[in-house]
Amino acid sequence: MAEIDDKSDCGKEFIPSADKRHPEVFELLHVLRDKLCLWIDNGDLDNPSTPLEWVKIAVCVRTYNIFKAAIALLERDFWEDALILIRTLFELLLNVEELLRSETEQEKRAGRFILFEKLQTYLKHVALIEYNLQMERPLKRPEAYADVQLKAKRLFSSFIVGTKNGKVKWAKSWHGRNVWELAEASKNPMRTGQYKTLYAYCSALVHASPAAVLSTNIEMGSEMEWEGVTEKRLNDDKEGIMLTVGFLAQFSFEVLLLAGSVLPKFDASVGFEVFERICKMYGVTPPMRGVPVTL
Repeated sequence: MAEIDDKSDCGKEFIPSADKRHPEVFELLHVLRDKLCLWIDNGDLDNPSTPLEWVKIAVCVRTYNIFKAAIALLERDFWEDALILIRTLFELLLNVEELLRSETEQEKRAGRFILFEKLQTYLKHVALIEYNLQMERPLKRPEAYADVQLKAKRLFSSFIVGTKNGKVKWAKSWHGRNVWELAEASKNPMRTGQYKTLYAYCSALVHASPAAVLSTNIEMGSEMEWEGVTEKRLNDDKEGIMLTVGFLAQFSFEVLLLAGSVLPKFDASVGFEVFERICKMYGVTPPMRGVPVTL
């Protein structure tokens, strides 16, 4: 990652940022970003009338926010950090696939999805309360806290998976699967390969391993050595940028294909056109529309 601004402290021209080194790539991302803005920010969305519509709208908004954040990072050469967001987007896509897996149970699953968010909000408050207790900050109404815990057990009973040391053990997801199991259960045969790519590679970045720490440093030496190393690093960065861009465009569009029925202005042809142009950048023939795409 060339974490370098356009100019050094002395004001001399230095290494241009990624959006200036690869304008054709970011032109495509901006096309899709502007369409997302049209479909979501200016899309005249109706108020949701069912749990499923509510979740679909929230999913589209979340996708849009991830997309904008990833572009902001990519433009300034923080593609490794953008790739971490791609993992979030991948899990969002898997969750939407799970939500819609059974046509007869989609509303029921959407209700469970919403209820799990309430559980997560409750557990966040519990964590803050327990932290304050650990810091020896007394509760103002300890009896109220005990009452809330009892009510939570009743309200979220479907997410109780056991007890541990006398405490309730809560489910870690609304669907009861881990990410690998969601990828295996997907109808898209490329999901497991995408999982392996993102998790084998991205885990090093997420968990601040030596690969994550040292990848941001350029070895120092003579000016000639520095130029050679910099050129190699920029070539490596281009590979990382293209990997991230490909997944960002693909996963965002796949989410919209699944949840975009709540967007009155959504136009699927735009996404296909962006896919085809990205494929050409990779030097491969764009797949026929309707065929699963992997970048």
